Amino acid sequence: MLSLPGIVLVLGLAQPDLLPAGASFANYDILNTRVERLGNLSTQINEASGIAVSRADNNRIWLVNDSGDQARLYAVDRRGRLRKTVSLIGAANVDWEDLATFVWNGEPWLAVADIGDNDGIRSALTIYLLRDPATLPSRLRREAVIRFSLPGGPVDCEGLAVDPHSETIFVINKRGRPYTVYSLPLATDAGGILQARPVAALPQIPPPTDAMKARRPALARWLSQPTSMDVDPEGNQILVSTYTHGFVFRRQARQSWSEALAGRPRVFELTGLKEPEAVAFDTRSTVVTTSEKMLPAPLIAMQIGY
Repeated sequence: MLSLPGIVLVLGLAQPDLLPAGASFANYDILNTRVERLGNLSTQINEASGIAVSRADNNRIWLVNDSGDQARLYAVDRRGRLRKTVSLIGAANVDWEDLATFVWNGEPWLAVADIGDNDGIRSALTIYLLRDPATLPSRLRREAVIRFSLPGGPVDCEGLAVDPHSETIFVINKRGRPYTVYSLPLATDAGGILQARPVAALPQIPPPTDAMKARRPALARWLSQPTSMDVDPEGNQILVSTYTHGFVFRRQARQSWSEALAGRPRVFELTGLKEPEAVAFDTRSTVVTTSEKMLPAPLIAMQIGY
């Protein structure tokens, strides 16, 4: 292992952009991270845009590809080995961007976020809900479809999170500051096109620092865009990730999510990965992630705040 200030790296990953000491992060609580490369993913997973740890099988991790793939999910084990490719019946992959797993009414569920809109032309975005099976079939049928729009018209989104305790779905826009978290009801009988409700703006996500711009000038303008979101299994934290960092917002007792999202997040770096669009909680202090632009893509576990 290679040790750096606040970071422990497993050799084999690219040299990280260390957290800058500039004003953009001066008032944040920086989390230590311990990074482990668990294995490599199948090359069928060639543009991973969503990842989630199954709540039906702790040795199963779900992934999806970005637009261009079929409507299918990939189940891998904790070494990244492909266990099953599962077609999602009754769904289309217009622009799948995230996944969420959760336990709802005592059953494990999976949400697939077809919410990408790079051109800003989609009148409605889609979330598919399905039960997370105990054993893996080759086909699964979606059990519910939630269609929704955002205030102000079409907006590109890439992050999805589900809090089953409050029966709330969260999405976040990728373009346009301040980035805003919106909410929708978690339900299997939603009809028509729902209107997402603004929950909180996130001015806490800073623009790229000078250090980031110097290191990645061609990509600098995109680096701080939110690409993924998740709620931890205990329902006390929301993670919002960009291409370079994770921002963890913790909800205190009797605090609403809007109040929690208005607070100061704890921050960690997504170390040594090219365009990590897929990030999710495993436990309350561990996340899993991978790269959208590396083949074969590594499956990474990061212990945060240890």
